[in-house]
Amino acid sequence: NETNRRRQIQDKFNKENGIVPKTIVKNITEAISNEVEEKETKNRLYLLVVELVLMTLCQNILQL
Repeated sequence: NETNRRRQIQDKFNKENGIVPKTIVKNITEAISNEVEEKETKNRLYLLVVELVLMTLCQNILQL
């Protein structure tokens, strides 16, 4: 099948070029922490935008 064909091509290339595939080792805690920080930052930005919109609406209402 196609997967095995591609795997054979990759294996041949790796052997010809002295490449030894390695499993990616990543600290899962770090990955989760980064994702949580990113979501928290997006949430803070969202709240700031909402606050700005509400302040602008209030100012417009007060000017009526």
